[in-house]
Amino acid sequence: MPFKDPEARRAWEKAYRAKHAELKRAHYQTPRGRAAAIAKMQRRRATRAGASRNDFTREQWLLLQETFQHRCAYCGRRAKGHLTQDHVTPLSKGGAHTLNNIVPACQSCNSSKGVKAPLKQVQPLLL
Repeated sequence: MPFKDPEARRAWEKAYRAKHAELKRAHYQTPRGRAAAIAKMQRRRATRAGASRNDFTREQWLLLQETFQHRCAYCGRRAKGHLTQDHVTPLSKGGAHTLNNIVPACQSCNSSKGVKAPLKQVQPLLL
């Protein structure tokens, strides 16, 4: 939109940002929006850590959870819908954000593992 008056443009931009910020907040309150936000955060962390990046999609994550029967890779507890992506080799240690380096883990196992070696030997998918 061509604006001749800079004040009119600023007012329009301010209203646009306010409207879309509210829509964005509402989107992130839905399960799909939260999943998208988490995936975006993980891609950003992987890029920042300099990890080789493979576009790990939501569909791949859902397939990986089904492969592990919605169970934690470490303790075996069933946690459908509450599993987190755990990098077997952490991003901070040079691990990649790829299907071969990610396993589903419950929040407690993922938190206790941190950046240490895996709690027990797990075999991620070799594709």
